[in-house]
Amino acid sequence: MSSKNQYEVTPFSTFDEKECDIIVRMLPMRDGKKLYTVIYLPPENKAPVGTLLYRSPYFKRDNISLPSAFGLRYGFASVFQCCRGTAWSEGTYFPSHPEFEEHDGEDTLEWISQQPWSNGKVALMGSSYSGWTQWAAAYSGHKSIVGFRPHVAPIYGCCTMARDGGGSSLGFMVSWGLSMFHRNKFGYDNVPDYDAQLSHLPVNEMDLLYNYGVVEFYRDFIRTTQKPALGWEDIRKKFSRISAPAIISGGWFDGFKRETFATFKLMKELAATPEARNYTRLIVGPWIHGGLINKEAFGEENDHRELVKMQDSFILNCMKSAKDDPTPELPTVYFFLMGENRWCSSEVWPPANREKLFYLQENGKLCDAAPKAKESISRYTYDPAEATPSYNGKRNSLGYYDRSATEKRSDVITFTTPVLQEALTIAGTVKVRLFARSSAPDTDFYVTMTDLYPDGRSMFLMTGMVRARFSKSETEACFLKPGEIREYEIDLGDVANTFKAGHAVRIAIHSANFPADSRNLNTTAPINEGVTMKTAQQEIFHDAAHPSVLILPQSVEKL
Repeated sequence: MSSKNQYEVTPFSTFDEKECDIIVRMLPMRDGKKLYTVIYLPPENKAPVGTLLYRSPYFKRDNISLPSAFGLRYGFASVFQCCRGTAWSEGTYFPSHPEFEEHDGEDTLEWISQQPWSNGKVALMGSSYSGWTQWAAAYSGHKSIVGFRPHVAPIYGCCTMARDGGGSSLGFMVSWGLSMFHRNKFGYDNVPDYDAQLSHLPVNEMDLLYNYGVVEFYRDFIRTTQKPALGWEDIRKKFSRISAPAIISGGWFDGFKRETFATFKLMKELAATPEARNYTRLIVGPWIHGGLINKEAFGEENDHRELVKMQDSFILNCMKSAKDDPTPELPTVYFFLMGENRWCSSEVWPPANREKLFYLQENGKLCDAAPKAKESISRYTYDPAEATPSYNGKRNSLGYYDRSATEKRSDVITFTTPVLQEALTIAGTVKVRLFARSSAPDTDFYVTMTDLYPDGRSMFLMTGMVRARFSKSETEACFLKPGEIREYEIDLGDVANTFKAGHAVRIAIHSANFPADSRNLNTTAPINEGVTMKTAQQEIFHDAAHPSVLILPQSVEKL
């Protein structure tokens, strides 16, 4: 192989100058479009070998990826393919239409299985979008797939701007979506700073700010937010066709964390074969989408180094035998327990727990006892023009960071337990049942949970939200009536954390998470199409008739 300077480094690359044979093909798909595909084969290969398949939209036109270090080490063929409409591949890149990735993945698997250098065994590789392409290919149930390793992978997050609770993932979809359009049309140079324009209204016309004209897949993202049901019935049907096991991994602070847990649960419940159901593993660490950024909190040793070893072992053993457990030494669920900073094992998720209830009370308290007051209300004003910031003003996760400054804002109210006299360990899904009233016909309510330290730091753990118009139905808007007190169920997602003795549990309630999410303008305008903003007076009820409550999954045994 010639100089590595001709190649693009990927997370799976090696700098070793190992020999391999390179084949470049334009593979025809079922609709006639051809996708640019690079095949790396062991040198002078005489016997058919297993194949590692990477499908990605991020390859550039001026180089090709270095071959997989893992593939070179164990003598596998490696196939790198540019998704349609990216780099040299034909067709139109349209990520909001998942059928393209599903069909293209299946067609590529079929082509590989027919090649003389292939022994018919394929493992799917990659993370993020390349994790999504793994799921898309796995939906086919193709006989060649022996295992796959989706990391921080969406199953719907790259197909929609809608998020759980009815909100919209503004920062990601604008900055990622429009940058993908730019890169595929104009190249990787001179990509605009989309973050600088995230306050622009209407959101659905942000493509026009950059002289792109109408970007169809971006407009399609916007349309999904107006009826944000995520199509779980269809997703469940797709998972029922998956025939190979997966080693699924993600991070406590990754934007696709909910999908990491969802895919694991769907695999265990619905996958088509006993091997796929029983051998699938889940690993969750203290990571954001790009890995460990909070080394001072969690320790540098808890980066991805051990994860990669487990992933490699899983795939290597899947290649050896499709019927045997590829990682018998690994528990079904392996997760990092924050607060104690140690790894824990479980055969199920969540581990055994019981509900631990903390009721919202007046004066910002969280208490074990249900409220008895006849009337108790906390109030704040939400102005979309001065929206409550996400991640201390950033759109991307800061991981485990201090939110104490944000909590001092007038548009945020907090509720805090007494200082804990003994440690409280939780592992599972956190929920809040909230009784609230707004002066607006539509608004958002967010709940953010933090670990309050004795020194006053309020360290972020998780957040969830609900949009009032979608609180009763994700397909039909139900606006608030004047004076209406509505009950909301807010799902904050999954977590594993020990609140140490001397710490406290805190939740903050607010009505925006901007610019990570688009702002609710407090009007009945179509989502992400409005330009007029109105201020809303928000009331949170915590009395005997309206017992707003934080519901924690308290571990019943030592993890």
